[in-house]
Amino acid sequence: MNDYKLTLMLHYFNTADASYSYNELLRFFGVQNDQLDEIINMLLGKGYLYIDGYLKLTDKGLKKINEYSLADVKFDEMEEVDIFNGDKIEMSEIYIPKRFNSKYK
Repeated sequence: MNDYKLTLMLHYFNTADASYSYNELLRFFGVQNDQLDEIINMLLGKGYLYIDGYLKLTDKGLKKINEYSLADVKFDEMEEVDIFNGDKIEMSEIYIPKRFNSKYK
């Protein structure tokens, strides 16, 4: 797993705190149970995580997520943007993009 993904995993642990879920980690990062166990053991071994009732970030782990300015960002918080700008059309209608019949240079 590359450094960025490992940092995102640390970010997940920082945000989720005690409510982290192995199933979420498996789904978010697309790994198998054995792979996740290896990754967590590696993060523990490198001193990014420690166990105190549950997995927590060490100061070294916090420093790592701060390198990407992720300490104050929630892992699953996304700003929703309305991407639709017109009326809905029926599935049976044919969609014709704007300026479909104009020439592009």
